[in-house]
Amino acid sequence: MLIAPSFYNTADQNIFNQGNRFITQQPYRLGDPTPMSTGTGGAATATGINTLPINMNMGGGGGEGGYNPYTPNNNVRTDFRPNYEFRQFQDFGNLTSDQLTTAQNKEMDMYSDYYRGPPESGLSKFASKAIDFVPFIGTAKRIAGFFSDKIPINQRAILENQLRGQGVLTDDIGRIALGQGMSYNTPEGIMAGYNASKMNEGTFDKRTDKISETLGSKYGISQADIQGLIDGTLDDDDISSKYGINTNLTSNIRNITLAKQNFITQQNKAAEIAAFKEKQRQEARMKESAANRAEARNITQRLEDEFNRDSGGGFAVSGPDTSANPTGASNRASQERGFALHGADGGRVAYMDGGLANLVDIYD
Repeated sequence: MLIAPSFYNTADQNIFNQGNRFITQQPYRLGDPTPMSTGTGGAATATGINTLPINMNMGGGGGEGGYNPYTPNNNVRTDFRPNYEFRQFQDFGNLTSDQLTTAQNKEMDMYSDYYRGPPESGLSKFASKAIDFVPFIGTAKRIAGFFSDKIPINQRAILENQLRGQGVLTDDIGRIALGQGMSYNTPEGIMAGYNASKMNEGTFDKRTDKISETLGSKYGISQADIQGLIDGTLDDDDISSKYGINTNLTSNIRNITLAKQNFITQQNKAAEIAAFKEKQRQEARMKESAANRAEARNITQRLEDEFNRDSGGGFAVSGPDTSANPTGASNRASQERGFALHGADGGRVAYMDGGLANLVDIYD
């Protein structure tokens, strides 16, 4: 029989002699080992491992107070940002505000909150202007604007924003979630836990088919009455009085149908907004390209005007003179060795030594 080492204290020797030979010495333990229950009223052999509390709610963050999309909480996005430019486009067909007519602007003024949003406060206007005077902010904004035009349009963000506008909230990873005070068995909450960007009609149809099967096989509800629940012509009370049953599936199936209708509507709207944004980008690129071409023409014209003014009528570059009687020895030399310039009077001005102009030669 093994005996505890002599350098163990009394408590450690007792633990060792009881058969627990792998327990850390007392100065290094978090606490004394606690016997585990055997389920028969006795004490199990001590393990030396302290039991730690475990939180099984690990969804979306885990830990104490972890986030759960099925539990109403405040850790979801509730903001909704209307696309005012898209609203203008829908009703007036313009891509940019400068395409609006005077009559259209007046009509929008009557419903300014809808078409242009709430008026900006004086403090907000001042802040937006003042920030441009902060060093490097203007440059950073221009750089951000340049890259924003190159980044693909975020259709997921558009869809989630549209859903939030209808009370269907999302969390930071795009799942439908319940906000404070919301209930699961509602059109807004029935799809909690599903990722909005990965949903389509089939997502809803699978749930509806599964519930229909259960209502028929388990509760004996006829297919016609199930369809009535889906269409909204029957409700829980109708099913309860006819079949004598109460189950939340009868309201679930209707709420899923309503959620599907809303989702498809917002999905189509999000696609329209994305297409509108792409048209805006194309319009901006066309304007920028036209402006660049116009600027290039202006620069070319200014250069030509300056050359004509400075040279008294302009000058041109020509190759070696091949005429029979070139004038001047310098011109004869230049025709043999390089190019020459024609002056405004039609005469010839040779480069130094008849070759390429050399700054060193000029200043020597």
